[in-house]
Amino acid sequence: MMKTVFLVILFFCTIAWSQNPITYAFDAKNGLPDNEVYDLEQDLEGFIWVASNSGLLRYNGTTFENIKLPYQKGSSVFNLTCDTQGNLWCNNLYGQVFKIANGTASLAYDINTLLKGDLPKFKVLENSLLVFSTQGVFKVEDEGFSNIFSHKVLQSFETEAHYLCLDFNRQLYFLNKRTFAVEKIVKIAAGKTLKKPDFFSFQGNDYLFFSDNSKLFRIKNFELKEIQTPSDFQFNKLINIFCVANQIWFSDDGIVHICTLEKDILKVQKQQFEGEKVSDVLVDENTNYWFATLQNGIKVSPNKNITKIDWNYDTYGYIIGSAPYKNNQVLYFTDKAYIALFDIATETYKTIKVPTRRTIGAITFDSKNNQLYIGVNDNESYILDVQTKNFQPISNFNVAKDIEIIEKDILYTTYNKSVLYKNFGTTLETEQQITDTRGYVSHYSPKNQSVILCNAEGLWNYSTDFQSKKRLTYEGENIFTTSIAETKDGRIWLASKNQGLFCIKNDSLTKFPLNFSDSPIRFLKSYDNELWIATTKSIELLNTQTAKHKTYSLRLGVVTPINTLQVTESSVFYTSNSDIYLIDRKELATVKSNKPSMQITSVAFMDKDTTLQSSYQLPYYTNNLKFTFETNSFGSNDFVKYKYRLQGLNDDWETTNTGENSVKYLSVPSGEYIFEIKPFFIDTLEEGVPTEISITIHKPIWLRWWFWLFIVIIFMVVAAQWMNYRSNLKLKRKNEEISKLLLEKRMAGLQLENLRSQMNPHFIFNALNSIQEYIVNNEKKLASAYLVKFSRLMRLYLEHSKVNEISLEEELKTITLYLTLEQNRFGESFSYDIKVSPTLQPSLLLVPSLLLQPYIENAIKHGLSHKKGPKHLEITCTQKDIFLEVCIDDNGIGREASQIINQRNRPHHNSFATQASDKRIEIVNNQQQQKICVTYLDKEANGMSLGTQVCISIPLKQKHL
Repeated sequence: MMKTVFLVILFFCTIAWSQNPITYAFDAKNGLPDNEVYDLEQDLEGFIWVASNSGLLRYNGTTFENIKLPYQKGSSVFNLTCDTQGNLWCNNLYGQVFKIANGTASLAYDINTLLKGDLPKFKVLENSLLVFSTQGVFKVEDEGFSNIFSHKVLQSFETEAHYLCLDFNRQLYFLNKRTFAVEKIVKIAAGKTLKKPDFFSFQGNDYLFFSDNSKLFRIKNFELKEIQTPSDFQFNKLINIFCVANQIWFSDDGIVHICTLEKDILKVQKQQFEGEKVSDVLVDENTNYWFATLQNGIKVSPNKNITKIDWNYDTYGYIIGSAPYKNNQVLYFTDKAYIALFDIATETYKTIKVPTRRTIGAITFDSKNNQLYIGVNDNESYILDVQTKNFQPISNFNVAKDIEIIEKDILYTTYNKSVLYKNFGTTLETEQQITDTRGYVSHYSPKNQSVILCNAEGLWNYSTDFQSKKRLTYEGENIFTTSIAETKDGRIWLASKNQGLFCIKNDSLTKFPLNFSDSPIRFLKSYDNELWIATTKSIELLNTQTAKHKTYSLRLGVVTPINTLQVTESSVFYTSNSDIYLIDRKELATVKSNKPSMQITSVAFMDKDTTLQSSYQLPYYTNNLKFTFETNSFGSNDFVKYKYRLQGLNDDWETTNTGENSVKYLSVPSGEYIFEIKPFFIDTLEEGVPTEISITIHKPIWLRWWFWLFIVIIFMVVAAQWMNYRSNLKLKRKNEEISKLLLEKRMAGLQLENLRSQMNPHFIFNALNSIQEYIVNNEKKLASAYLVKFSRLMRLYLEHSKVNEISLEEELKTITLYLTLEQNRFGESFSYDIKVSPTLQPSLLLVPSLLLQPYIENAIKHGLSHKKGPKHLEITCTQKDIFLEVCIDDNGIGREASQIINQRNRPHHNSFATQASDKRIEIVNNQQQQKICVTYLDKEANGMSLGTQVCISIPLKQKHL
């Protein structure tokens, strides 16, 4: 039963909150070279360009790169703009205008002499530059410049048909964009001291704003119409004006006024960026908002519809739970036992201290009784009267896990039971224990007239009077849920950390395919037919009618972990550790989820970078491939991964690790391949357009069909040549055998001829006469000795004629025997001498048989026989190099005298022995590399013949032992 003791509230106050978009900072501490930033621009390739006090910077999704500008004076650059060709332009205080085309920076114009230190605005035309300065308007070309407007320009602006030029006398000139002629001059009424005004376009109209008196004019049809502005709309120093979606942002020194313009009335909607000097705003291709500041670098907001509410957690503690209240109001409770009521309409929150030192476990607002039920994690619980702000201590909700109002009853679940208080707060109050097990969460559905209760035993569906119940299981397993929500269509949704998302419809439990998140679900909240799902990594919005969903993760500004979640008519509240975040629910639905884009930045083969192309032809040994890529969008390393494959090698997609921006293939075999890569967001799995590169790695020549055809042809040619060679070789050998037989036959004939020459009738006749003379003179012994020598000589001739070669020793013995017989014939007038060099071994040297005797016979017959007086014949055998030289030297009458005698006595005689020897030498020479050579030397002195020398050079040939 309820106690009736009342306590006065301990603390109560109302606080107006301030809110700013969730931003991530780039400053000098985390990669930005300078905190003073003037302009931002995104090019066609997705790079973010930054004009800063330190120069021109380019952001590639990971880092800021300082771009060197040639011939740059000073360091600061301003007025970033992209032309229609995608080239980037900027200028500086020294009159230099720079152009960045295809990644290369150049000094396009130097017009310092025109500007005299002024920093002008400029417009890039096709082949020239239009410059608006305090010295006038100039058209600058490569050949020079021309003055097209001579008045000093305080501010300028481009409309669809005109260039608007405001001079220092507050006269507004309308210059025709084609002819530059002044078509209209409008005088603006004087006001306070003139500060630099600014132009802007908003929703199809052009406006001019003066910050010195906060006057705003719409420019239309050469007329200015003043727009109503707030009476307290004042500025310290106007920095810039931006149009963001359906809002106009006026950036002042230390604050940004966010305004709306409806029916020619300007209203300040809210103020943000307190203490900041915002100089430029850029919305990139992924709808990230980039805010340039003059003091604190760059701030990037993934989603301007999510703002952070300042919360003093030092005083009130960390938020640990929440509960719905009335329309657009949310209740929070903290670990310091504070309860805070947030009101969207008034942008305020009220705090109240619960009279306890313990931690609050659960709160529930009873709209009928205008009471707040508070369960404390101890033997304490309270009822707060919202009207009187008084606390009433009770014991009904001690250590509450959940407090669910069921018409007039309340279902209370705690660590060891679930209890129903019927007719709670009345004299008819009774208590009914529903279960005696630990309870987790409960939900009352008026539409289904049921109560869903999850406890340690599982999931139960009770009737509202708790007289009947039904266990709900999925595929025979108990379901343990941590959060329950009901959508307008009557479906009850249940979240289980480990089992997923379930739905109860018509008392039937089904599992909903949660294909948009792989993270455990923490909370479920509903509004109409929207189911808001808080996971450990994101907030998912599911339309239960269409089953369509959207994911809001860190990439879109949702900071995790999410500790509480509440949805109202206009807003979504969630907390993360010490901070409270507010989402404009209607604006959030308009956020576009763009697909990621990427580009391949480099291709390397064998670890050497090459020129970027769409296709490559590579030799077989260039088979190590590396591809480097990047996504230029904000936070790409954290939010984007890549799927890639090398078709032809592996058609299955592979995925990079987070932050990985290159892939490498080693030892790729020869073939045709297509490298495909596409980025995808990690949270939503949305994929970008694939990028492809074709690569052909040619086979080595020994693996190509034409090479093997060539090899086959070569083999066939070689085989044919081999067969032809073999055939020719056989034919050659056969011919050689025939030639050899013929040669042997001819040699045999020549040997017989030599033999005949040795045994010529004249020699035999002379020998027989000598024998006869010895017999007649009764010189029997001499006749017998001579006959023996003659017979031995004939026998040697016959033996030597049977072989081609004999030893030198045998040849000399035969010659000695022949000369002995000749000496007997000539008597004492004939002498001979045979000399052999001591370096020779006659017994081991082979010479052609019967070769020397014909030359010795000629020396005796034609040289010595006609000589009167002493006749001498000398035979010498020496070695010269690889030849055996046998010289036959006589002191006869000489060849010339002998020829005269022979022609007189025998005019038609030819030397038979000499011809046979010459033919034989010719045949022998044809059979060996080293040739036998015969030379003749006629010896003379004082015109007198001294004889003849014949030298026969025979290749040395050893006798085989």
